[in-house]
Amino acid sequence: MNTMNNIVGERIRNMRKSLGLNQQQLVEMLLGSGIVMQVCTLCKIELGHRQVSDIELKAFADALQTSISSFFG
Repeated sequence: MNTMNNIVGERIRNMRKSLGLNQQQLVEMLLGSGIVMQVCTLCKIELGHRQVSDIELKAFADALQTSISSFFG
């Protein structure tokens, strides 16, 4: 996969950090949307090594109190 095209992971990381959350806290917040994720999976997403599904993207938006479009713009 070409990580140059994967901006979502970087945006998730930046938003998480701006809210003062660590990866474990964000993973725990995703449980509220029914998403079970390991910290190592979140790390891969943030590094651009794993893509995010549409359901996960919605859960990230909810947890980070933002819109889905903010991950792209």
